[in-house]
Amino acid sequence: MDITRLKKFIMLMSCAEQALLAWRLVMMKNFFTEYQGRRGSLDSLTLTRRVKNTA
Repeated sequence: MDITRLKKFIMLMSCAEQALLAWRLVMMKNFFTEYQGRRGSLDSLTLTRRVKNTA
């Protein structure tokens, strides 16, 4: 495998990873807004802490 192909592969992988991460974040956001809607207001401090821990 030559270097240019390897670079392309790595770029593709990072793009896919970033897309997955973005999708995950969106899903988490949707989940939390739904959760807030059901249970009233969720403590924002615990929310940010949880997000920081998963990141």
